Amino acid sequence: MGERIQNTAIHVGDTPGNPIPPEILELQNKVKRKTKELRDLGEDFPQRELLRRKLTQFYEGTTNPDGLADHLYQTNVLNNYQRQKIKNEKMDYDKNDILYDIVTSKEAIVELLPALKKSGNDHILKLIDTLAS
Repeated sequence: MGERIQNTAIHVGDTPGNPIPPEILELQNKVKRKTKELRDLGEDFPQRELLRRKLTQFYEGTTNPDGLADHLYQTNVLNNYQRQKIKNEKMDYDKNDILYDIVTSKEAIVELLPALKKSGNDHILKLIDTLAS
């Protein structure tokens, strides 16, 4: 009876024992607000539009795309076929092209954010923060 049970919320992208950092939760909320704003303005693909202006920087600058693909597979954003397709590419630019195309077509940017953090892509998170502001 003396045990305390801590109530913790699990958010999209969480894995047990590895909660999403507060700064990522804040960025997820910014992205949701911005994509809603774009959708309200008539944009059919608001997540793709959000990233469009910096896509080349995402393709060239995202590091460890294999690790990023693994994180997205663990959160069910990618299936195993998609993950292997990314890993089979030789050039990181091509891997990232496929990866971001899948993420935006599935409207999974919110799920992408923790995976970027876990794969060491804080610089990409800063770009997304700028775009969502």
